[in-house]
Amino acid sequence: MASSSSNLRQRAKQPNPTSEPAPQPNPASPKPHRAVKSLTFSVLVPLTLTSASIWFFGSSVKTYNSLAAASLYLPPLWFIHLAELASSALMGFAAWFVWVDGGFRRSASGDAAALYVSHVALCLTWDPLVLRIGAAPVGFVFCVVNFGTVVAVYGEFRRVNGVAGQLVRPCMAWMALLTLVTFKLIDVSKVVDLSEMRLYD
Repeated sequence: MASSSSNLRQRAKQPNPTSEPAPQPNPASPKPHRAVKSLTFSVLVPLTLTSASIWFFGSSVKTYNSLAAASLYLPPLWFIHLAELASSALMGFAAWFVWVDGGFRRSASGDAAALYVSHVALCLTWDPLVLRIGAAPVGFVFCVVNFGTVVAVYGEFRRVNGVAGQLVRPCMAWMALLTLVTFKLIDVSKVVDLSEMRLYD
């Protein structure tokens, strides 16, 4: 009787080999409060920079509207500014997904962070170059470079996180549209300059 009770105790102490081990928390995954803070930071930083660029350099409404009135293919300035803000927010959201997965440290070429920062910096140049200075040809060159940069960002982000890649796609479409708008501004500005020259002749 004593031996049977001791055997039962030993069996109770032995772990069940068929039972699954308890899942261990992933130390790399951020905690909920840290995730919210990092998400807010990732979205607000590019959004704030874009808003500052629009506020200080994108207020040349009369100049742009005079050019837009000469062409049916130029969108209103409020649409451009709204699309810039939406694109910066989406790109920041995509960067957060990559950061959560550790993609800025283990991207395929190691250039994900550098490409993302370059894209944000290039996006801030359109309003001062095109609207404030009026250098549409230089702005077009920057747009072409920025489009290539965002395509590279898309490739890096997609390898790390599929959702991040999907979020970059609208940003790619917007950069393509902004490049076409800037190119059209060059053509329209030439027509406006010629008409002004004829008025003074």
